[in-house]
Amino acid sequence: MVAGRGIVHSERSGADARTRGAKMHALQSWVALPLEHELAEPRFEHHPEATIPTVSRDGAALQIVAGTAYGARSPVGVLSPTL
Repeated sequence: MVAGRGIVHSERSGADARTRGAKMHALQSWVALPLEHELAEPRFEHHPEATIPTVSRDGAALQIVAGTAYGARSPVGVLSPTL
């Protein structure tokens, strides 16, 4: 999602969900926009888990959710370098 111009975003779980310990089933990650893109058109992208690359490194499995890292590139569009 690119917030761009005019977007204010807030998400909160209801008190009942926090009390019973609801499980998260998605990931939403934000990367700051470069100044020249602050007034860009808002947009949303959905990428199923199967499209997110995984890299094995030092005994860990790393999912590259945005940008590039360790030779893998995420399908998620970003407007600035990540790593």
